Amino acid sequence: MLLPTHIRREHKEDKLEIHILELPKLKERNYPETEVLNWARFFNAEHKEEFEMAAEASPYIERAYERLTQLSGDEMKRLEYEAREKAIRDHNYLMKYNLELGMKKGMEEGRKKGLEEGRREGIEQGAKALQDRTDKQKTSYGYKKDIDKETGYELRF
Repeated sequence: MLLPTHIRREHKEDKLEIHILELPKLKERNYPETEVLNWARFFNAEHKEEFEMAAEASPYIERAYERLTQLSGDEMKRLEYEAREKAIRDHNYLMKYNLELGMKKGMEEGRKKGLEEGRREGIEQGAKALQDRTDKQKTSYGYKKDIDKETGYELRF
């Protein structure tokens, strides 16, 4: 289905126009002839006759068809195009792979540092708790004291 969508904004209403084209549905319906529809037919063409019919509709499409014919007919140009496409795919794959690898290594390093920090903080908190406990057990004379549960008397060591 051919859906023209106009996006209007302040003082920019003639600057942007978006057309959403569902190419597989072009053959199902009859739409009024427009430049956009002619381009859609060109992009959707699968056979030489369809390309030629689309090229007859507009001089711009005809130039595009001629250029497409030149590129596909020239073996060297086609090989250059395929090599460039392969290089782009390889580059994109390597970028994605390296990003994922970097994220994985970063997460591992973060976990290791987090564990080390957690251990250090745990040791510090344990030492502080032990110190607080021993401080509470000392009397003003510096002795450790305890209370006998049966008698209720204070015992000093």
